[in-house]
Amino acid sequence: MSADSLARWIKEHTEAGLSKDCLVHIEWLKSDIRDSGSLKKFLEDISLRTADAPGRGAEAVSLLTMHAAKGKEFDAVFLPGLEDGLMPYNLFGGRDGAAETDYDEEARLLYVAMTRARSYLFLSCAKKRILFGREYRLPKSRYLERIPSGLISKRKEGPSPKNRDRQLDLF
Repeated sequence: MSADSLARWIKEHTEAGLSKDCLVHIEWLKSDIRDSGSLKKFLEDISLRTADAPGRGAEAVSLLTMHAAKGKEFDAVFLPGLEDGLMPYNLFGGRDGAAETDYDEEARLLYVAMTRARSYLFLSCAKKRILFGREYRLPKSRYLERIPSGLISKRKEGPSPKNRDRQLDLF
């Protein structure tokens, strides 16, 4: 199959009309296939690139929502933003536009996120944060109070010390 016949096939088998952006991407694909010499060579090149991607066991950082973490486990889990208003989420009227927050469901969601940690769990909250250009000073999440104190190792971190401005000498 040639690059042109592949492009024709894509256009013919797409039910909805193709957007201008999609047509541009098809042209790029055709160009990449031509540059490779053949569709077969192009597919071989792509599969080799995928094979070079980090595999299982490679060190990597995964960034996910609490909802997406269900069923996964990690050596270390960091859960920032554990302030009342963010967890449980009720700062702007609850999740998904709901008028009221389901506090039990929010607690279950946090529990699932916390149990994703195999070895290390880091929970943090901020004294103040800026959201959508507005500063908020929220108390720590009510759910943190439910964790037995014997399981917690608290560490208070403040802002890094700034160099004091000083008058420079001219001579």
